[in-house]
Order: sequence, then structure tokens, then C-alpha cells
Amino acid sequence: MSWFSSRDAGRSGDPRNVRPSTPNWVVDRAERAQNAGKWVSALYVNDADKITGLLDTIVEALDHEAQNSHTATSQLEGSVEALEAIIDFLMAHAPECDLELINGVTKCMKDCLSNQVSDVSVLRRMKKRIKQIRTLFLNQVNLRWRALFLPYKASMWTSLESIWKAAHADSRCDTVVMPIPYFELDDRLRPASIRYEGSDFPREVPIVPFSSFSEAQEYEMIFFHNPYDDLNTITRVPEVFFSRNLTKRTKCLVYSPYFTFGRYFPGKGDHLFNAQGLVHADIILVQSERVKKIFQRFGHPSRKLLVVGSPKTDAIVAMLDGGYEVPNAWKEKVRGRKVFLLNTHLYYFHKTGARGMREHTEIVETFLERDDCSLIWRPHPLLHTLLSKTSHEFTVFYRNMCKLLASSGNCLVDTTTDYRLAFSCSNAMISTYSSLVNEYMVTGKPVLIFQRKPDSTTAQHFPLDYSGNYYRYGDQPLTYKEFIDMVVLGKDPLKDRRMKAVRSGFANINGTAGQEAYRAVVNEILPK
Repeated sequence: MSWFSSRDAGRSGDPRNVRPSTPNWVVDRAERAQNAGKWVSALYVNDADKITGLLDTIVEALDHEAQNSHTATSQLEGSVEALEAIIDFLMAHAPECDLELINGVTKCMKDCLSNQVSDVSVLRRMKKRIKQIRTLFLNQVNLRWRALFLPYKASMWTSLESIWKAAHADSRCDTVVMPIPYFELDDRLRPASIRYEGSDFPREVPIVPFSSFSEAQEYEMIFFHNPYDDLNTITRVPEVFFSRNLTKRTKCLVYSPYFTFGRYFPGKGDHLFNAQGLVHADIILVQSERVKKIFQRFGHPSRKLLVVGSPKTDAIVAMLDGGYEVPNAWKEKVRGRKVFLLNTHLYYFHKTGARGMREHTEIVETFLERDDCSLIWRPHPLLHTLLSKTSHEFTVFYRNMCKLLASSGNCLVDTTTDYRLAFSCSNAMISTYSSLVNEYMVTGKPVLIFQRKPDSTTAQHFPLDYSGNYYRYGDQPLTYKEFIDMVVLGKDPLKDRRMKAVRSGFANINGTAGQEAYRAVVNEILPK
């Protein structure tokens, strides 16, 4: 039979089918190394898995031999062939491994074949030696691994960035960042245009063209943040990058959410917990124990849910440490003023209709009347795409608002791919409910949410306590003017409560979530 991994060996069923044979990859790689005239001093984990899988198969074969003496010759011949292939491979690719034990077992098997000996006690001793060979191999071999990062929108890179930094700093890891193209869909969910944002990523990130992606290439770990596959209704990545296909190319497929969890309503937003990418992922990174419990309600086992925090909070911590320089195009409008960031969620206009347009008009007019403040409007990166295909009225409003802000003396529209720029430049946020609110809370700066404050019964289901934010509507509301005046005066009476919520809502809020995620995934992929 063809060689198979230890995972397959465990599912082999009838032990009569267990007969080790030489895998082509052993011969091919040994020949390539010999032809190249050089030795390789480290082994990829996937190749080590094939070695251990083959050794596990030999153990199964020896078990079968001990119970079925009439097939012993066939089983021993296959075991010898497999061990010799392993020896050749290790000589070429892992010279640090001591081959004395495996050579001894191979000789013993050959002697048994020559003398037609199939004594049960001898077979059991050989089985014990094979297990020792497996342990010795894993203790001696120098292992490496490959990590593929597959972002599609540059503005969502923060969900992967700190994990990539940890992997990139690890000399044992070969990292590949491959931004993938995506289609913008029309109202019939057909591809209308194709986008690629590879040039929008930070300069320090080495980008590999997506055209170099090969379905034949294997990676020990693949990280992705788009879990929707063919069920996305606004954008869609090519099918080759669907999670159901990625899982075939890696030992460990890791989903890192492109957002953070703030609110939760049972029965609503279920797609955030049961999308295809989450089903196919081997590991899901979650921000807190409370979020983990929500995922478990949707049937995800505890073993695949890693509570490490969110790489997105790492991005904010790094921003606070380093800061961002105000772009030249913004300086005239923000210089000497208190700066407010206006954030609009993707589906806000669809849910609020004309009221949402009136709300935005009131906010903008409030700032246009003041010379001591500036407004940076940052609509969701996909908002214009969504509005263009669903509502002519909203699209016209969106474009007119952009023109109004651009022509003003103290307001502007942020269309950059990195929202941290606006976070760094602003003193406070005015926002709809959005995951950006959760991240802005990490900055310690005040937030006014211009939707209704939740009652205590509803809020108890939330992964993040929002009571440290200010609200336009509901209990103890503030007008826009009152909130602006409060910020201008440097007041923020709810700050301590807000920061307490941040500390309880995210694990590793000190900026180490990505490091912890990477460390946990490495532990997951290492041979056991």
C-alpha cells in the first residue's frame, strides 16, 4: 500500500492492510539532496510527521505480525524497506540524528527474514525499539516550519500583524505574507470587479505575490481572517482560498477574527460563530473566556478555542507606544484643535434609514460651527461598496457628505487603510456600535455612542462592558455639544470604568496576544 500518515494509520481499520512501503517523497528528497551535493540540517515539521507516521505504521505492522505469523514475512519486508528509506532520508536531511539504533533494528529484521524467524518475543522487542527510535528522532532532529498569512483587505491586517511579527522573529519559521485578491459583488452576488491591496500593506512587511500560490505547496500553519468562503455577500475571495481548500494545504488552519467582540445578542449575528471558515479551522483565536463560552454554544470544542486575546489590541498598544505622525494633508485642519473621530458601521444606514442620515448631518453641522475642534470621518472600508449596490439615496448622501467635509476648514474623510492613524491623531471618538469602539477603548480616550444605551439585562450578555462609554440616547444621555465640551475641557469621569472593562474583556492586553497565539500554534503543530 502507499505510505500514509500516523493520522491515517489510526483510521486504517483492518490491520491486514498495514504494510509499510517506501514513500516517494523519501526517495525524491534524498536524491535531490545528493544531487545538490549538500546536507540539510533542519527538517520541516510536515516531513517529520511523515517519518513518525511511518514509524507508527511499522509498529502496527509488528503488532499484526505477532498475531498472524503466516503474514510475518510480508510485514517484515515492508518494514525493512520503510526503515531503509527513513535512514536514507535522515542521512540527507537530518545528519544530527543518531542512526545506530535504527540501523540495529533494520539488521535484526533482515536476520529474521534470512533465518525465517518470527518469534513473538523478538517482534515485541523490535516494536519497543521502533518506539525508542521515534522518541530519539524527535529529541535529536532540528525542526522548522512554514507559516502562511493570507490577509485580503489591508485595513484588516491588524488581526494578523502581531502574530506575523512573532513568527518573523523566530529563526525556525519561514514566514510568507500573501495578500489575496477579492471580488466586489453586485446585487445578484456575481463578481462585478476585482480588487488587490498588496501595495497598501506596511513597507516593513515583505509581500509575496498571490500568483505564486501553489495548491501543491504545504504549510505547517496558515493564518486567515476571512471566514465566509462563498457565503459572503459584499466581497469574495477566489475559491482556491476558501477555508475548505486551505485546510488541505496545512497541518493547522488558524482563524484570527478581523474584528473584536463587544456586543452579543443570542439568536443574532450567528454567522460570526458558525461561518464555514470557523468550521474548517483547526484553531480559533478568541479574545476572552467569555467569548470562548459563546463559541462553545455553537458546538466548537474547547480544544480548538485558544484564549489569547486579540492581535488587534496589540496593534493599539504598539500605536500608543510609538504614535503616528499627522499626514501633511491633515495638518491644516487639525492643528491646534481637539480632534474627534467619527466612525460609521457598515450596516448603520441600512438599519436606520433616514434617521441615520439626519444623525450624521447633525454631527457634521455641530463641528462646522466650531473652530476649536476637528472631525475625521472614517466610514467602514466597504460602506461605499455596499451602498453603491443597494441604495441610490444613501450613495448620494455618502458622496455629498464626503464633498462637504473635504471643502470645510476643520473636517476631513479618512480613506487610508490603517485606522490607527486616525486613532493616534484623535482625542475622542463618536461612533455607532462597532468593533472599532472596542479597540478605541484600549487607547483610554473617551467614546460617545450615538445609539441607545443598553439596559442592564441586555448588557449582561455582552463580552465587553460598555458602561464606561458615553451615550447620545438612553440613560444619562449627552448631546454632541456636551460631549465635545467635556473633551475640550479635558474631563472624562468614566475613564476608570472603561479601562477596567478593557482589562476584563481582553486577555493579554499588554500587547502580547500575537506572541501568545503564535506560541500556542507552534505547540499545536510540533510532533508529539
